[in-house]
Amino acid sequence: MNQTAGDGKFWMRSQLSTGCGNITHPVAELGILRYGNSTNLPTTTAQPDINIRCKDEPYESLVPVVPWFVSKRPANDPEENRYEAGVTIPEYKGFHRWALGNRPMWLDYQRPTITNLFDEKYLDNPDIAVVDMNYDDEWAYLIITGRSKNQNERFPAPDAHPMHMHGHDFAILAQLNASFDEETAMKSLKYENPPRRDTALLPLGGYLVVAFRTDNAGAWLVHCQ
Repeated sequence: MNQTAGDGKFWMRSQLSTGCGNITHPVAELGILRYGNSTNLPTTTAQPDINIRCKDEPYESLVPVVPWFVSKRPANDPEENRYEAGVTIPEYKGFHRWALGNRPMWLDYQRPTITNLFDEKYLDNPDIAVVDMNYDDEWAYLIITGRSKNQNERFPAPDAHPMHMHGHDFAILAQLNASFDEETAMKSLKYENPPRRDTALLPLGGYLVVAFRTDNAGAWLVHCQ
């Protein structure tokens, strides 16, 4: 940012995207960023023609400049690492919560995961929601769906949602606004120079298949934003 532009004062604008689901909030929220002691209002204006639709850039336009190629033989079993995004119906410790997989994470902030990686009792606690990806520089796949198999346990994700991975970038092998079909979905993945991201939108009612290299050891979160 050019801090001298706009006399060092800038409007910050935040607006929900349209078409994400049932959430409506048409008014943009405003804030002020100031470099200096002036209390005058900024004079900066909004950028025209910004696309605020709830969607990623077109998949076909996301072509990595440095090509990469994903192995068709992941180290893990993708079906065992399939996660359903949604809101838990049974209350869990008094809350309905957004969750990936069978159980949402409930961390003890006084005992961070990174300092307990060799404590089997800690790692076996289902509240920690540890997924073991202890592979040596190999490809691992994750499947994230926006529809639940068991409607009695979980509401499906109520809107499109960005999914973010810490510690790695990932290849988007598939990103579709359709139900995940076990018979066909894994047969149409893109392995040659797929889009490289660290955040991707899970379409409303659709699915993501992503792949990453297990080349950065640690305790890394995968979560919605």
